[in-house]
Amino acid sequence: MAIITIEKLENADKDADSLDDFVSGNGKKKVKTRRGAEYLTAPGVEQTLLDNGLKRGFANKAALDKYKPSIEGSLAQDMETKKVWLWDGAKWNDTGASDKDLANQYTDEKSLQLNKKISDIQTFDFHTQVSANQDSWQGLDAIGNVLIAVDAEGNFQQNYHYDFHIKPESPSFQIVDRNLNLIFGNSDLYLRDFFTKKNEIAFITVDQNLNILNSNNQQDTDLDFSELNYSALNPNALKNKEPYLNYSKLCVQQDFTDDLYIKDSFEIFKKHTDVYDFYDVLKAQHPDRVSSEVLGYDGLNNEIRQYSYTPKLFEDDGTNGWTSAEMQPIKLVVTTGVHGIERDSVLQFAVLFNEILNRSNEIEEASFLSQFRIVIVPMICPNGYDANTRNNHNGVNINRNAPAGWSKWANGEAGQKPLDQPETQVACSLPQLHSDASVFVDFHNYNAGIYRSGWYGTSKLETLNVVKRIAMKIQASIQKDFNYLKKNPIRIAKNTGGTTCLDWQETSKKKGYLFETPLFGGTRPLYENRQYGLFVIRTALTEIMKHEIGA
Repeated sequence: MAIITIEKLENADKDADSLDDFVSGNGKKKVKTRRGAEYLTAPGVEQTLLDNGLKRGFANKAALDKYKPSIEGSLAQDMETKKVWLWDGAKWNDTGASDKDLANQYTDEKSLQLNKKISDIQTFDFHTQVSANQDSWQGLDAIGNVLIAVDAEGNFQQNYHYDFHIKPESPSFQIVDRNLNLIFGNSDLYLRDFFTKKNEIAFITVDQNLNILNSNNQQDTDLDFSELNYSALNPNALKNKEPYLNYSKLCVQQDFTDDLYIKDSFEIFKKHTDVYDFYDVLKAQHPDRVSSEVLGYDGLNNEIRQYSYTPKLFEDDGTNGWTSAEMQPIKLVVTTGVHGIERDSVLQFAVLFNEILNRSNEIEEASFLSQFRIVIVPMICPNGYDANTRNNHNGVNINRNAPAGWSKWANGEAGQKPLDQPETQVACSLPQLHSDASVFVDFHNYNAGIYRSGWYGTSKLETLNVVKRIAMKIQASIQKDFNYLKKNPIRIAKNTGGTTCLDWQETSKKKGYLFETPLFGGTRPLYENRQYGLFVIRTALTEIMKHEIGA
């Protein structure tokens, strides 16, 4: 049993006094224990925490009201509304707007300011006024500062010091940020700006030929082209009005965002009748330039049509000393759709035909080719196209059924004898139907698994030299523009026996050319592959016709 001594009782009395002082003492007093240590009283601890910004949080106002602090000036926060309340010794008092309220108020004020600026822009009439000595954009204040512009981060920028002078015949302006984002302009003809000095918010106004109209720094002629593409397709495939470098020239990519340039050929021409519908639309658009004729029928009684394009003719009043035949533009005959599975070539030439009719002011090769007579037979084998097969409905390869160099195949794919298929008869009769044509071209595709970037064929030395020139030009472009084909060679060969192209040359004594481009598929990107096929057929026909006129 423990013995309570006088000393222990005295110590207990001192400890009780210290505990009472700790609990009941004021905020300034310190408690000194019987061992000599000093501590803040409980109110002192609370006061210290309050002095350092302590707030006690409560789920809502009702929970807060139940708490009665011992220290006047205590702070508590209603977490539901984010309001802070102050204890005056008897009740809780509202300290005013919460941080949340203040943030909302600030946001509302800034939104009103922003809307006011936007409203000012929307209601401002960006018209031009013609004065005695200049045309100028009047979106300026009294001392010539531009009223408003936007930087790359979307912030409004003031004090762009320049009056946007423009050409009288081309009233337009454009503002771009330093990342070439178009901020605003009043004409689609005015192109987005190329690079100015780095790390500087700047604009340059240009016309549709990329002539600089003005900038916010007339001394700044050190334009930075380092981040521009070095071709229309490399390193990025451009599609719509983007600037790029082509050797020493600054160029602009044409608009190639139409479905004809970006969708799979299966989506655009599902059946052979879709192909005819496409050409019929062009015929309706240009009745004075395009006509059509049914040449015959395939083995399933589908029409085999031709569409003929006639350019603007030379004046021929009968007194110039030349015959009408001599005054005619040179004629070119093209076939596609010999093999139904080679659908990209059908679409690619249809696109070129559309460019000749509707985009000759934009595409140089189309402009040149628009000066010649062109006949296109887009669907030599309609039933093969509808079935998506290489051979016709009889299992015969039309391009092995022609007389020149024909041989019978064990599997019957070349037919039982030359010309025993109606589709071959139409294809081989073209030189007789168009005896005034100088050149015949058969356009094909090869499948995605073949490791080459082109397959070109002919059978005469004269035309071989033309093919070699075309191949060299295309091969050089592949190195610059078409990364996915860089390692692939171009094949040049004599035409195979039984092909229509060989028959045109050997039987009909005409100049004949075969061009094959890769089908879309495998690792070949659709848009770039479409552009490549178009580049090949544009280039090939342009070089052939230049050769024909001695250019």
